[in-house]
Amino acid sequence: MQINYEKKHFFIVAAIVMALLSPLVIWFLPYLLHRNIYADGTVWVIKTHAITYRYYGIAVVLLVVAAVISYFLKPTFRLIICIACAALAAFFMYAGLKPITTIGEAGVTLVTSEKVEYSWNDVDEIVLTLNDQTKEQTLEIIFDDNNTLLIDEETENLLTRFMQLIKEYDFPLTTVIE
Repeated sequence: MQINYEKKHFFIVAAIVMALLSPLVIWFLPYLLHRNIYADGTVWVIKTHAITYRYYGIAVVLLVVAAVISYFLKPTFRLIICIACAALAAFFMYAGLKPITTIGEAGVTLVTSEKVEYSWNDVDEIVLTLNDQTKEQTLEIIFDDNNTLLIDEETENLLTRFMQLIKEYDFPLTTVIE
């Protein structure tokens, strides 16, 4: 018995597989790439911005659209569409790697449209906000140029590290109870 498949059916299968795996690609790929690029012993927190996940979502949609459109087109147009969509998807994935915030021994790095680095000497104050009802903690780092960074994850771990930095760099820690 011989199984005969048309080559264009592989495009639909590819589109279905990409659509099914898209949540994994959109959520975990930027997370893993950021950890592989920026994580070392001196970095305590790596925060992936929400815009990164949007960029990866657009990239996956482009790849799925390319596979679906390729099912209906002739082979010459199919190649052009696939290359164009793959190039656009690669651009969006690359652009999605840019927005990141890292906190470590060297200081704080904020990357959105441009990279801004702060050393611990640039910190004006750290504000610890304790919510009395929900028992949640948030840390707000206020820099000399009045930019702020709000941290609501891993605050207990960071607080112990910040206590060491407060002794070393002599900036105030203000506690606010809500």
